[in-house]
Amino acid sequence: MKNIILLFLILFSCKIYAQTDFRKGEIIKLNGDTIRGELNFQEDTENSKEIRFRNQDYDSVFRPFEIKSYSFEKGKYYISKIAVVAKDTSMIFAEYLVRGKKDLFYHRSASGFHYSLSVSDTVIKEIPFKIELINLDGINYQKESKLHIGYLKVYFNDCPSIFPAIEQLKSLERKSLIALTKKYHDINCGEGSCIIYEKKKYPVKIAFEPTFSYSLKKAFSHEGPMYSYGGNLYLWIPGSSERLYIKTGLNYTKLRTSDYIQIPIQFEYVYPFKVIKPKFDIGLNMHFLSDEGQGLTTLVSSGCLIRLTDRIYLDFDISTDLFAFSYETGVFLTFVARTGIYININ
Repeated sequence: MKNIILLFLILFSCKIYAQTDFRKGEIIKLNGDTIRGELNFQEDTENSKEIRFRNQDYDSVFRPFEIKSYSFEKGKYYISKIAVVAKDTSMIFAEYLVRGKKDLFYHRSASGFHYSLSVSDTVIKEIPFKIELINLDGINYQKESKLHIGYLKVYFNDCPSIFPAIEQLKSLERKSLIALTKKYHDINCGEGSCIIYEKKKYPVKIAFEPTFSYSLKKAFSHEGPMYSYGGNLYLWIPGSSERLYIKTGLNYTKLRTSDYIQIPIQFEYVYPFKVIKPKFDIGLNMHFLSDEGQGLTTLVSSGCLIRLTDRIYLDFDISTDLFAFSYETGVFLTFVARTGIYININ
């Protein structure tokens, strides 16, 4: 019953609605006027559909072609475009990657990632890429796609010196496409002739956290309060999501007759509030007791990060093991309260 109540509180506390992450930025209206204020930063898919802007005069949601463009301070720049993807046409906010004689754009939809090139002032067309599977003797093999290579050669046909670089593109990747488009501009218009809006990012970001835990639990033959020390490691890919993390770590408890170690592996979602950031975790928890065996349980947690500086947060959470996939029958935990100092490395 306690676990059911805790799960309800976790889900209730982490209910998603009116989620906001306002950052400094600006919009450019259709008449060319620039207005500064704050923009609600969202995931790539949502950013391409609409943007909420606010300042002392506005608090409005804009869709493509209701404004010309919007941009985050020291961040991403989006512009209204008509996107042609396969046979579908839609109005979107496309992320500007390279601006010059030839322009490169990116957007993400429910069907996946799309890289596009400008074909007119308002229309962009996706660089085609197709993964084909062939079956030989009952075994499926992935056939290397050449469609994008031919398309890019036609698009950049006035610059055959970059054809060898095009032929090296085995797939469509952000970094390689930006480099290719920049190379075209450097050859045709001189170095520095184009604007690259893509900001340098670490491909993977890392945070670590020393922790202290107090728990009321039953673990194998031990039952009662426990005090644990350890740490957590957080990994996430900003290009994919700035809010979803992979979390692991190690918690150590010294019992009277043995050593008890827990290793969690969870997905963590952090809500983008500025000072207090609610968070929710779900995953597995591995248990090792030096003289009694091992166990595996599901682990859910809920808590919050309290901002101290741009890189350091005070962390609080509670967790419970809902049920066990246990190698041994004597492992089951109840409530765990934990605190730590969360530190962004990069």
